Amino acid sequence: MKYLLPVGAVIFLTLALVATIRLTGQKQDVRQKAAAATTLTIIRTSGNNPVLRGDSFTAEVEINTGVNVVAAADIKVTFNPAQLELLSITPGTLLPTELMNTSIDNAAGNGRIVLGLPAPTAGAFNPGVTGTGIVATLTFRADQAGSSLISFDPATGVSGLGEDKGQNVLSGTV
Repeated sequence: MKYLLPVGAVIFLTLALVATIRLTGQKQDVRQKAAAATTLTIIRTSGNNPVLRGDSFTAEVEINTGVNVVAAADIKVTFNPAQLELLSITPGTLLPTELMNTSIDNAAGNGRIVLGLPAPTAGAFNPGVTGTGIVATLTFRADQAGSSLISFDPATGVSGLGEDKGQNVLSGTV
């Protein structure tokens, strides 16, 4: 009886050591967090060149996801309200679902659209998007002569799958 307790302890420790060696020898799935490598670009796609007072024109917001797998984008644009009027912001083909109501404030010279992936069908998984594509189309009207910069607000963001909540993978805008 006096040898039973030490023998049981030795057997237990041996089994624990074997299990530890076996588990640490298995392949591990180690993933890095995505780099901030996604870019957004505004590209004018239609309208007279130059745009004349009263003319409408469109500009597309193009995304290049880089190494990231993207799930959503919060696109905020700014412009000179004395020269341009933002008529509409519509989803593109890459992130086709509006996640919040689009807002346009022509007095302040800004607009916002929040886009994401469509809801997956029952039992399916939505894998996110990669590559380059159009995420939104902006339609403007020129109210005054002159030039006006259309740019992204610094609060514009892009969410990558597998990232910490709220982490922005957007590295730059053009």
